[in-house]
Amino acid sequence: MKKLIIIRGNSGSGKTSVAKALQKRYGPNTMRISQDAVRREMLLVRDCPENESIALMCELLRYGRQHCERVILEGILYSDIYQELFRTAAEEYGTEIYAFYYQLPIEETLRRHETRDSRLAFGEADMRQWWREDDFIGRIPEKILGKERSLEETVSFIYQEVENAGKVRFYDAVEDSFFRFAVILTRYQGQWVFCKHKERDTYEAPGGHREAGESILETAKRELWEEAGAEADSLKPVCAYSVVQPGARAGQGEETFGMLYLAEVARMEEELHYEIEKRLISRELPRHWTYPEIQPKLLEEAVRRGFLSGEEE
Repeated sequence: MKKLIIIRGNSGSGKTSVAKALQKRYGPNTMRISQDAVRREMLLVRDCPENESIALMCELLRYGRQHCERVILEGILYSDIYQELFRTAAEEYGTEIYAFYYQLPIEETLRRHETRDSRLAFGEADMRQWWREDDFIGRIPEKILGKERSLEETVSFIYQEVENAGKVRFYDAVEDSFFRFAVILTRYQGQWVFCKHKERDTYEAPGGHREAGESILETAKRELWEEAGAEADSLKPVCAYSVVQPGARAGQGEETFGMLYLAEVARMEEELHYEIEKRLISRELPRHWTYPEIQPKLLEEAVRRGFLSGEEE
């Protein structure tokens, strides 16, 4: 299946080094598209709206999907200037896009720049002028790359994220309009809270679809009340996630997005609301999940991100 890997971030982040090492790890038939190589070396054009490099990179993305197993696109790629490129990426690769954004302090990028061969070509004043904070794509969800990983660790992280991607995927930056549902991992007096719908014989965490005009946080609060009869003393966002349903054409299935929360509840209503038949309050996890391929992975991710100790699993 043809996959596109996008690596973005401010100047000096380390994008090019990671992209080159990742291409080497994948080996032959892996195409690397460097924004700097196309814009500055091939075409010698300014980084401005509608510059000629955009059309060429769009063509390279199409070529890559037809002829290569993996395509790596890397560069600063300002979100406002390169929306046409991102739109083309979404059209060509669909759900097989894996985007990563270097979220580093400017001081860290300046430090890294001093170790590069290109450090004499431009300096701190230029990098501060080019700097943008949290310049996320928007239309394509991104995972965050921080300063805690070495180059080798970053390459391994990206490789594992791409090659082990399954039905459930987790993200750090997702545009709010993408969210369709909220799921709330709910704790009450040191125990789990799960719900059983009237039409099912299985259990699930409280959650449901977003209604028109709601923020995703409002959705979480409403669903927690409707399905568990509870108001949260603490409602913490854990992360965004998606569920991928494959389509007839590889990469062109449907990816729907939700927001995962962790709730600490102090009191609960005795009367059940909405379509809930039974509420399970237990230290043990259910044996029979409504969504066995999804909900256990949400718990695992909450543990991985440090929201749960692991003992609660």
